[in-house]
Amino acid sequence: MTLKIGVKATLPDTLFNKRLALLAMQGAGKTYAAGVIEEEMLDYIMRNPGNAKLIIIDPVGAHWGIREKFPIHIVGGEHGDIEIDPEEGHKFADLVHNFNISMLFDLSTISQEDALLFVTDFSERIFEITRTPTHIIFEESDMFAPQRATSSRHKFSLAALDSIVRRGRGRGLGCTLITQRPAVLSKNVLTQVDASIILNITGETDLKTIREYLDSAGLNKKDIDGNIEKIMKFEKGHALLFSLSWLKEIREIVIRKRISFHSGAEPILGEPNPADKVVLIPMNIQPLISGLNGEEVIQPKVDSNVRTNVWVNNTNIVQTEIETEEKIGEGLPVWKKLFGIIGFFMFFYILISAFS
Repeated sequence: MTLKIGVKATLPDTLFNKRLALLAMQGAGKTYAAGVIEEEMLDYIMRNPGNAKLIIIDPVGAHWGIREKFPIHIVGGEHGDIEIDPEEGHKFADLVHNFNISMLFDLSTISQEDALLFVTDFSERIFEITRTPTHIIFEESDMFAPQRATSSRHKFSLAALDSIVRRGRGRGLGCTLITQRPAVLSKNVLTQVDASIILNITGETDLKTIREYLDSAGLNKKDIDGNIEKIMKFEKGHALLFSLSWLKEIREIVIRKRISFHSGAEPILGEPNPADKVVLIPMNIQPLISGLNGEEVIQPKVDSNVRTNVWVNNTNIVQTEIETEEKIGEGLPVWKKLFGIIGFFMFFYILISAFS
């Protein structure tokens, strides 16, 4: 099974234990693209229950909209099922692992120090106990794995993420590192990824980091210059898929439309906030509460009506739209193109003759 992230663009489902970097400047569509990846992974999980799980670490509150169409527990933030305790990261890791639950941790309502504490505690524990496919998406990953760790908590979180990136694959752990500032993300972490999706970037310092990254992967100067030029000119949603070691390809892609609400979009001045009308799929939170209290937990199940009426229908609609876009992109048959070219030159010749 493949994960359809764009028009004529797929990733293998082995992404669950691979390492991906999602790089773009602010407003270029990185959180939107992350939402597409989340949809595809939750799609896979719902089709293959018990095989894998997805964890989203969100320090900015930009990912909760995924639950408009896909069932996932939200911990913390304005839309959380339960509040988040910064000192209980290890408990949530045990819960995720023991009961195979996908979770979104919204850290936007706690301090950066508490967010670092939670992520370090959770990451260390999940690394210790995981042996099955588990993918962790780190929004604003440079916050947890900075190039320059200036405080003890930054050093601890960097060490925890470094373990996941360097040694997690053998344990079934994969991750997606999202950042709008590649220059401030740890180079030791960035250079370990199996693939990158690079959207529009124009900042000189960040482009220098991208250049160094492409160079470390073995590209020659001509190819590096050509790809950097493309990255600087990309429109929103257009990206460079770069993966020499894993996918063995470098090509431009267009991210597909999202099914779920894009909660990371900027509000438009003078217009109603679309987030006010979003209805999230209801979830049973009792298993979370019981698990955190050390009580016996019954494996939570997804309501079959949610899967049939909400998820499958919307997935099919987007699939139809993608197929339509692909057909449009295929263009005319070769013979029709040649006929059109010949016709153009004949018209041009007649026009010239008329004025001579």
